[in-house]
Amino acid sequence: MPNNGGLMERGEKQVYVQDSVNYTYPIPDDYTLHVQVSNQYDNTDVSKKIRVRPQLNHLLISSNVPLPLVNQTLILEATVEPSTYAVVYTWDFGDSSESLQSIHHKVNHSFISAGVYNVTVCANNSLTVLTTWIMVEVLEKISGSTVSYNGPSELNVATDFRATVMTGSNLTWDFDFGDGSFQVNLSDGSISHVYVLPGNYTVDVTVSNTVSKAHQSISVEVYKLAVSGVLPTTCVMSGNKIQFTALVNGNISNLTFHWLFQDGSSLIVVTGQSTAMHTFLNHGICHISLNVLSSVTSVSYNTSICIELRITNVSVQPSKEVVAVGEEVCFKVLVLPVQMRGYQFKWLTAPLASLL
Repeated sequence: MPNNGGLMERGEKQVYVQDSVNYTYPIPDDYTLHVQVSNQYDNTDVSKKIRVRPQLNHLLISSNVPLPLVNQTLILEATVEPSTYAVVYTWDFGDSSESLQSIHHKVNHSFISAGVYNVTVCANNSLTVLTTWIMVEVLEKISGSTVSYNGPSELNVATDFRATVMTGSNLTWDFDFGDGSFQVNLSDGSISHVYVLPGNYTVDVTVSNTVSKAHQSISVEVYKLAVSGVLPTTCVMSGNKIQFTALVNGNISNLTFHWLFQDGSSLIVVTGQSTAMHTFLNHGICHISLNVLSSVTSVSYNTSICIELRITNVSVQPSKEVVAVGEEVCFKVLVLPVQMRGYQFKWLTAPLASLL
């Protein structure tokens, strides 16, 4: 007797008399195949679990927010065709977090730092495995904006500006230098500018991205190099080491000072300091020539100073040793050493008894 077989599809039995059959399942599902084999002596049943799955042919990722922020919850959705039946999704968010496996086609995720992330999803229904990806740009709102410059700045010398933020990503910088000049749509917050007129300027800096904006201002001093004087202006003592100070505007650390004391001494060159030390060996009037140099210009200043000798001896000679009350007496003071400029005298008289 030939072998008989049967297929049970959703409760319907189909009978075949051959030992092999071909059958197409029209609906994806989990089925149990039953086969009955019998002859005139025996009757046997066997069963087999069969999982019927569709052939996946399309997978797409979408996001509910085109440009999410840091720590913002983002909903990612995977769309698979022709059917989502029995599909398991494996998500990799590209931010070093653990992969997520789920039967749900939607997941929530938040990124803890700004950047561009490659989010990948793998759809697997045991028959077909599809993988796709999407680039997600995560932005950060701007906070803590600051701006500084390396001034005061000399005329016709580049002034360096540096603008920064504590938080923020994908930044665009706009600079208004206060003299009618602008620089916009810059990707870097550091820039230089040359002012052609001295004065005080207000520089406005605006930083922005697609989700926020911040504004900062700074006052900028632009000067023309000038020397207003040299200290000290009073007489100094010969033989002593004297500190001279140039009264100059601007950034002293960028200046070079040429001091020439016209007493036969050599030129003194000092960089980054407005002071110089000098010792005069002789008394009299000494002329001083000062030349101050910057990277773009130089200015000169000339002055003079009196040098006095140290007093070594003072004596007083009256015209008479003894005089009568009411009688005029003449006193002469002898000072050593003798100098051309002369001395200043202050006379005090008092009875001898008051000095005891």
